[in-house]
Amino acid sequence: MDPGLEDQLLACERRLGIRLCIIDHHGSLHHRRGTLLSARWQSHRSAPVCDIGFGPRCVQHCRDQVNVRLERKPAPFVTTCWKGLREIAVPVRWQGHHLATLYAGTWRQASLPAAGAGLPQAWTSHWRNLPLWNEAAVEGLREVLLLLCEGLTQRLIQAMPVGDLAAIHGQIL
Repeated sequence: MDPGLEDQLLACERRLGIRLCIIDHHGSLHHRRGTLLSARWQSHRSAPVCDIGFGPRCVQHCRDQVNVRLERKPAPFVTTCWKGLREIAVPVRWQGHHLATLYAGTWRQASLPAAGAGLPQAWTSHWRNLPLWNEAAVEGLREVLLLLCEGLTQRLIQAMPVGDLAAIHGQIL
């Protein structure tokens, strides 16, 4: 684990006022000498609003729907999951390959989504504590998040053994 990177990501969260999650697609954040990021960053489940009711629909949304879109058009976009939660999905790319997805923020809509009716009361409490979606405020984050992903990719390349980078490159092709 890279404590400097962990501290920098925490500082980004505090400064931007959003939660970050980085879903690794090809083992890019893990290598034979360890992991670059702790589990806290690598799962939506570290946020209670995502953990409660987590299941196949969550995986299908993030792994399949979001990643397919990022493969076709590698640009940040706003995604809304089946629970009605909104995030910005940003590709983490290296040499044209989509290594991971950075999910930034978790916002709620003005009214409780229909999916919320089937979730436990604890989920509704966490949902109510999320910031309300504000298109104008969020729009300015896209470019900052792209820059963050570029920096993350550079840290990844510097920290990973050359053989592991070659293996990842071969795995993706």
